[in-house]
Amino acid sequence: MIASRPRPASRVSSPAASAPGKLPSGSDPDLSNITFEELAAIFYEQAQGLTEGGADVLLVETSQDILEVKAAIVGINRHFEDAGVRIPLQVQVTLDTTGRMLFGTDISGALATLEALPIDVIGMNCSTGPEYMTAPIKYLVENSHLPISVRPTPACRSTSTAEAVYPMEPEPFSHMVAEFARWGVGIVGGCCGTTPEHLKLLYKEVHGREYVETLTPSQKETLTPRPLSLREREKDSAGSGDHSALGTRHSSLSTQPPPPARKKPSLPALSSGRGGDDVRDVDRPLVPWRGAAERSDAG
Repeated sequence: MIASRPRPASRVSSPAASAPGKLPSGSDPDLSNITFEELAAIFYEQAQGLTEGGADVLLVETSQDILEVKAAIVGINRHFEDAGVRIPLQVQVTLDTTGRMLFGTDISGALATLEALPIDVIGMNCSTGPEYMTAPIKYLVENSHLPISVRPTPACRSTSTAEAVYPMEPEPFSHMVAEFARWGVGIVGGCCGTTPEHLKLLYKEVHGREYVETLTPSQKETLTPRPLSLREREKDSAGSGDHSALGTRHSSLSTQPPPPARKKPSLPALSSGRGGDDVRDVDRPLVPWRGAAERSDAG
């Protein structure tokens, strides 16, 4: 369970961390030894604690089994109904380099399943670098009536010792992810392996200026780095953690309310270098949802 309160930030909490690695669609005696209702009850409990604790957004992320995602959504919304409250629910799936979730669900299947359920944002995170997300993101932009989020890793690779490395440098990463925003994606950021420099450049690509330029003097004081704990230093040295684009240890959740159904645009090809169009001239610029920013530490 992760519930973080960055400054200045909205409280974005990730109940997906409450049942890590459960795959109800599979047959593994350990990972799949759980029922739909048991999973829903786990997410109900997590949603209750997080909403009562003051979370502004619930984030279900790094999802590899569509049945687990459905259980999370059902459990969370059962709590919303019982409590008589509702906060935004952002749901992100993880696809491999073939464009599918672990049990074969592709982006069209994920969208058909999730858009019919009570969620507020649909998206993708983790797993691959932005270059492998091109086709799925195009599909979402052309077909989803919900706001879209995209938070890739900087091209995750495995070494001979199974260690994850993230070789994509901040400049190409920021350009490629910011180009998704120009297509119509409403929330962009990064997942495991992103660094403050990745996010700083991404924020500037999208907004046309650095994040610190938007702050008042008193707000800038809250960004003064505090000493990191040993656990935080170990995590930073490994390049782990999830972020959305603020350009500091914080990350930006900037989603507009769900838009009305609209004709989807014709999309340009995704380039790996800087193109002629300035990404700050997007049709749907990123704006704060509640004057808010996001950071999730649940990879």
